[in-house]
Amino acid sequence: MRKLVLFMHVSLDGYASDSNGGLDWIPYNEEFERYAEVVVAEVGSPVYGRTTYRLMESYWPTVLEDPNASKHDMEHAKWLQAVKKIVISGTMDKAEWNNTMLIKDNIA
Repeated sequence: MRKLVLFMHVSLDGYASDSNGGLDWIPYNEEFERYAEVVVAEVGSPVYGRTTYRLMESYWPTVLEDPNASKHDMEHAKWLQAVKKIVISGTMDKAEWNNTMLIKDNIA
């Protein structure tokens, strides 16, 4: 049986973004990159809700074409391109990012 690992940025008020919709409050540094690499190394399939999936889908494929992307970001972008992704949404009709399975029925 697979295990489910929660890896989420969330502030004490329960939001993942600041009042402007940004993520600048997250302390991003080499220590965080190393931690993220360890966690992601054990992930078979990331699971997203609609909003996070849309954000990820719009950003990470562009990193692959960015000559200024950091080594960490490039490696993460390559992993996301290759890994089987799962998006759970009762409102989406299709998921177009490669290797993505949409679950829209019997969500509970």
